[in-house]
Amino acid sequence: MILRPFNINDAETILSWCKDKHAFRLWSADRYKEFPAQPMEMQKQYDDDNMFPLTAVIGERIVGHILLRFPLEDKSVIRFGFVIVDDSKRGEGYGKQMLHLAIDYAQQELGAHKITLGVFCNNLPALKCYQSVGFKITGEDSYMIDGEKWKGYEMKYVSYLQEAIECVKDHVLQIHKQIYAKYNGDFDRIYTEGYNNKSYAGRVIEPGKVYELSYPECSCPKVKCGLRNHPQQCECSRQSILYILSQLEPDSHFEVRIENTILRGSDRCTFRITRHEGY
Repeated sequence: MILRPFNINDAETILSWCKDKHAFRLWSADRYKEFPAQPMEMQKQYDDDNMFPLTAVIGERIVGHILLRFPLEDKSVIRFGFVIVDDSKRGEGYGKQMLHLAIDYAQQELGAHKITLGVFCNNLPALKCYQSVGFKITGEDSYMIDGEKWKGYEMKYVSYLQEAIECVKDHVLQIHKQIYAKYNGDFDRIYTEGYNNKSYAGRVIEPGKVYELSYPECSCPKVKCGLRNHPQQCECSRQSILYILSQLEPDSHFEVRIENTILRGSDRCTFRITRHEGY
């Protein structure tokens, strides 16, 4: 999956995922006057320089959509909105994957220090999805939707980025730099020869592009000493891998996805890494 800029040709597909008015309002609140909305109406929602509408695609297939916007003039905060995935693909992890990509884009490309969003209290699948990637409820609000009062949660992303950087920036990063230099940046060799020891194991899924990195034990120091035991802490590990990769190849773009972790009941922690050169 990648995120690319939204264009009006995406609109018909995205709007078709709202099968009824209730689903449409869960997605759009009161931003559209009528259901169903038309593609040009969707395009008009994004006529502002502070908005970054993105479409999630796998190959040529559109599977999701999300809006990133700056609600403040200083551009320190990013607000997520209009989050939706193909209704025929829900439950397959596409929402989490798209949110991870959007979080990385907001932090790395747009320089966001804070990420927020709102979700209706009765939209439990969306609420659980947001919580699973690190958003926490910070407050409640209410809105008038088609003459009825709907309650909503305000949420904020709890970033593990700085914690991840502090954890690996010295000793761990140097180890990975040495391995990278030893194999002349050849990721296929790094993940078959360099990353094969008792601490972690690498595997090539798709030569030159997709890799897997697994750990037989949780490597997080705070988990080891008993300070943390919640699965959300695994986001810190994901961010640390992403940071190391960005230091090894600043001109490439990497996607890191959590496959399974010990804190989530697996016998090992496994991460899927996708590399996009010259992104």
